[in-house]
Amino acid sequence: LKLQISNKKADTRKFIQLVYSLVLYDIVKKSSEKYPSSVAIHYENKNLTYEYLINKIDLLASYLNSIGVKPKD
Repeated sequence: LKLQISNKKADTRKFIQLVYSLVLYDIVKKSSEKYPSSVAIHYENKNLTYEYLINKIDLLASYLNSIGVKPKD
């Protein structure tokens, strides 16, 4: 997800609104669609791709849903 910064106040305001409207899942999801094999996280000599990360996020969401947790809980 590439964002350009402008010196114009209106563009800056739109940028701030965009940042506040996005949630982390949306950012990772969009990145996984565009760059599935790119490294999303590097931790302790392990690389996790966006595709791997979004699959794990979706599995967790499915599990939480199955035990009754609803979005925004």
